[in-house]
Amino acid sequence: MTRFLPEIENTAEEHTQSFQIMYHNIQGLQTHAEDMKQNPDFRSADYICLTETWANQEFTCFEMMGYDGFHLPRSLAFEDDNSYYSSLKEMQHG
Repeated sequence: MTRFLPEIENTAEEHTQSFQIMYHNIQGLQTHAEDMKQNPDFRSADYICLTETWANQEFTCFEMMGYDGFHLPRSLAFEDDNSYYSSLKEMQHG
């Protein structure tokens, strides 16, 4: 029987495209902004995802050279048509 997926030899050698994502709960962006700028893991990342529990909608995105900033409140991740998610959305800092 013919295999559905062909076997790929030397996958690591053939796979040359990749990207690095840095995810971090910054726990005080204003306090740790300079630490983040100096950290080589952050500087080499293609994408940086920061979580900040106390950020609000007036939060201004932290901008680093070469990166675009986007801010999305956690409450927007919940759908209103689910009662459980609706209750989570109503909690402080959603």
